[in-house]
Amino acid sequence: MIIDIESGKELADGGDLTVSPNGKWAIVPPWFSWQSECFTDTRTFRITIQGRIETKVVDTMDKKESCPGVESQKSGVTAAAVSRDGKLYAMVRARRSYETGDTEDGLIKLFNSSDDKEIASLRTSFPRHFHALSFTMSGKYLVLEDSMEEAKIKKDLWLRITQ
Repeated sequence: MIIDIESGKELADGGDLTVSPNGKWAIVPPWFSWQSECFTDTRTFRITIQGRIETKVVDTMDKKESCPGVESQKSGVTAAAVSRDGKLYAMVRARRSYETGDTEDGLIKLFNSSDDKEIASLRTSFPRHFHALSFTMSGKYLVLEDSMEEAKIKKDLWLRITQ
């Protein structure tokens, strides 16, 4: 849960903050609750963190997608990343098997930072031990990172960004 310390107001019920390079705003995807087998919220927020604090919903998952563990023995995982120049941000949602711990398929969304407009969306298979999302230094690729500790051979998935 993200709370404004000055006002005590709840800003978002989400996971980790992914802060923009200029430190003025952040993306907050929902986090998965093992207790309820659902995401805590269906919304992803953009929060201004300098000046007047404001929240804006930039993406919403459907109710069916919000509880992957209830019927299919899957957990959910989310991540967000902001390009080094701050012009783009991306978020992912994926399913992970309770039995094997492997990440399966998921959804990747790419947004323009200037207006929060979605510019691309892709449903794809994820690296088995997916643990992070990042942009390359050039900002031309989005990388779904495989965990070196868990994978015998690290198999990152690189997605080229063309505009």
